[in-house]
Amino acid sequence: MDKYKLCAAALSAALLVALPGCTLGTPTPTPTPTPTVAPTPNPYEEEAEAFVETFSQDHPGYELLDYAVGSLDTTPIHAAVIAKDTESGSSSTLFLLGDNGVTQQLELAQDSYTVYREEDGITLEGNVVHLSLDLSIPAAASLWEIHDYAITVTQDENGIQNTNQDTIRSE
Repeated sequence: MDKYKLCAAALSAALLVALPGCTLGTPTPTPTPTPTVAPTPNPYEEEAEAFVETFSQDHPGYELLDYAVGSLDTTPIHAAVIAKDTESGSSSTLFLLGDNGVTQQLELAQDSYTVYREEDGITLEGNVVHLSLDLSIPAAASLWEIHDYAITVTQDENGIQNTNQDTIRSE
């Protein structure tokens, strides 16, 4: 009888070890490797970085504050740079880099003292540049308004063209 219990215990142990790995006849799927696709390099990256690196030499009266690098989705915008006029201290000058190295300098809030809103950043969405400026109200220098800009950019044989939409943000 002891031999019978010993055989039954050994058989039970063998089954407990062997059965958890058993799938009852369903084959285990062979994992198929996921092909790795290298990200498409941004064709404007190098050109935009070179524009930013030489900005202070090419535009000595301006200090680069922030920039956005374009992509194929933002054509014709390769880069957009917001800069501060070092003489006046106002930061309302936008520099655009377009196709074929064409550049455009755009004054957003002429005749007003402005401060770039770094917390809002400069972004590109399609062919539109978005940024915000704090504008000093000329009648009362201690009062400021937040202006949100959406600058639509196109380019033709005459250069970079743009249209501005300026919205005063309500607080």
